[in-house]
Amino acid sequence: MSCTTCGTLGFAPPPPEYSIVASGGFISPSNNAAGCKQYFVGCYEYADKAIIIGANQQFLPLSLGTPGAKSVILTCNNAGQIQGQMWGNGDTIVPITSVYCSRQI
Repeated sequence: MSCTTCGTLGFAPPPPEYSIVASGGFISPSNNAAGCKQYFVGCYEYADKAIIIGANQQFLPLSLGTPGAKSVILTCNNAGQIQGQMWGNGDTIVPITSVYCSRQI
């Protein structure tokens, strides 16, 4: 199964933007019920600042940007690529090479 061949998912800095900075989080890899790799990404709450999970060092939101902790589950697809659903863009699935946690300054 190609969905077992995805590599390690890591954090990268958020894209340069005057109003956001990197924030704390974690990535927890596992296998789903079908035996495919999946990655639970969590970003920690930071006071009353908006937190967002993004991808690929671009403005590619994987979560809503509001105060509070955020989480998302990314999966390894049958082509051996990590993928996730882009937030706020219907059912758009995008390839993921890295993730970031960011917060308002």
